[in-house]
Amino acid sequence: MKIRALSPFLLSLALCIASGSSTSAQPAQGSEGAKSFVQTFYDWYAGTQQDIKKPMDLEVVMKKKASDFSPELNKRLNEDIAAQKKADGEIVGLDFDPFLSTNAEPYKKYSATKVTQKGDAYLVEMHGVVKGKTLSKPAVTPEVKYAKGKWQFANFHYGKSEFPENENLMSVLKVLKKGREEGYD
Repeated sequence: MKIRALSPFLLSLALCIASGSSTSAQPAQGSEGAKSFVQTFYDWYAGTQQDIKKPMDLEVVMKKKASDFSPELNKRLNEDIAAQKKADGEIVGLDFDPFLSTNAEPYKKYSATKVTQKGDAYLVEMHGVVKGKTLSKPAVTPEVKYAKGKWQFANFHYGKSEFPENENLMSVLKVLKKGREEGYD
């Protein structure tokens, strides 16, 4: 009986299986990992926008991509969805696309550019692309964090406003919730 030597790949695979380790690649960490995660989401999301005439239903996004959002942002977005479902013909929740920061037709493509680390989070500027040229001003700046082996959106920043509560999604969602609780008086 001949005994064959295992190739280095098969040997490492056998060792991983024996030790219970996974051979699947972990997402990249740091600014490049943050940028890649955000770009992948926007390629999917903006790509789906081209096939429909109105922005993708937030509920659809939350069903398909729930794990891409932090528990807190996931909770707040789902609260907004539930409140809107209960409203009869009134808008009591988000009235714009929170991921593209627009009520208008979105750009066909978005490009992740500058990444800035802020504590344990990364801010990734997303710019619209028109006729192959990346616009100079970001359309939106997602904030992402790496936790429990994966990237997640923690917030979406929209830039300076005369109304500071409109500068990021978490703040907008808090104001909307408060307004619903107080009856918008």
